[in-house]
Amino acid sequence: MFKFVTAVAAALILSVTPAFAEGIGIFNSQTIVSQTEPSKAAQKLLQSKFGSERSQMEKQEKSLQSQYESFQKQAATLSQKAREEKQIEILRKSREFEEKRRDFAIRVEREDANLRQTMGKILFEASANVAKRNKLDLVLDANAGVIMYADPSMDLTDDMIKEVNKIWKSMGSKFPAAEKKSNK
Repeated sequence: MFKFVTAVAAALILSVTPAFAEGIGIFNSQTIVSQTEPSKAAQKLLQSKFGSERSQMEKQEKSLQSQYESFQKQAATLSQKAREEKQIEILRKSREFEEKRRDFAIRVEREDANLRQTMGKILFEASANVAKRNKLDLVLDANAGVIMYADPSMDLTDDMIKEVNKIWKSMGSKFPAAEKKSNK
């Protein structure tokens, strides 16, 4: 519904007067997100912060799978009591692993959300700066799903990339420190 309303509003704005259309610019946020310095820094930050833990969890998952497969092969030869004990042990380890995996996913998502929020702020500031510099009345994101066609001369993506990188450098090329919260 929001996209439809936005599309109608954009169509009305574009149809009002040709002179007004000169004050409109578009950019491709997906291109900006994939090609700017802060986006690359965010990816590196997530990898450095969670990469080794992710690898350890993948190893642990393979180990659990191996233990389960081994149990299945041995189950017929084990006594009822030994089979039940082994089954309980594997289930316990599996539950512990699933809890660990959920906690990990929550931490990664929280950090990713913080980084996306910062990127959003940078993107809004960059679009305002580019709009003012180019004396534009309206700047639209082509990825919002409302741009059916735009003359290539209206594309601000390269200017936006430069502006995002400029803002990033003015921030010291660092993301704001996430607030430390004790979860335990």
